[in-house]
Amino acid sequence: MTAALSEVRFVQLKCIKEINEASVDEEPYLFVAVVEAGTGLTSLPRVNVFQFGPYTNTDSGEVKTPKANENPLLLSRKNTVAALPGCVIVAALMENDNSDPLIYRLALRAELSTFMLGNVMATEAVIRTNVQTIMRNVLTGKVFFVKDDDFIAMQDIRFIENNKVSIENTLPFKSKQGDYTVTFRLDRSGLPG
Repeated sequence: MTAALSEVRFVQLKCIKEINEASVDEEPYLFVAVVEAGTGLTSLPRVNVFQFGPYTNTDSGEVKTPKANENPLLLSRKNTVAALPGCVIVAALMENDNSDPLIYRLALRAELSTFMLGNVMATEAVIRTNVQTIMRNVLTGKVFFVKDDDFIAMQDIRFIENNKVSIENTLPFKSKQGDYTVTFRLDRSGLPG
């Protein structure tokens, strides 16, 4: 089977309803962790943590797209299936109340990189479970930033296997901190005719 170029992008964030009363307006921001498993001695794992926002003055019904200085491309890889084997993508939505998003992003990258370097041969299922646990622990104050309440929700980003050139996946992010949807898109080129 011929390998296609698969690219995953952040498309948009939509505020369904303003919930958080701790701030005058909603200031959501998004972290997306992309962890690619290595193949042992020939290829080490790769860890990236992307940040989108904070988006200030976000009202109910408003849609936010990547800012001019934010590259929405999360992953570009040649593969034969849409499922992106060996790749884990997890998104966490935050509300900018108390913390510095840059510090969170650096902490996430450090914790995820440390895990992956110590678990080079881990299966995709083990990686997925641990990425989610690490992100939740870092972003909810179990590791850093005790008593911080910026965390809204977290979602695993997956694309169902099919032969479509473009697949969108809109996921709900809802908690007492906020109610949003976030859309990601998988584009593929070079699919066999």
